[in-house]
Amino acid sequence: RGVLVQLQTRFYISLVHTEAEIDFAVDAFGAALGAAIQRLPAVPSLTSHAALTRFS
Repeated sequence: RGVLVQLQTRFYISLVHTEAEIDFAVDAFGAALGAAIQRLPAVPSLTSHAALTRFS
């Protein structure tokens, strides 16, 4: 429970930061998300490819 309060406090503090810092955080998050998404489709595309070859 203390951790949740700590996270909420950090979140509220981060809201007070400058827009430049928020933009930087958003860019960093977006880059991390993009990298994660790039890694993810490898599995679904392989399984869909296997399904296509199996049914064709």
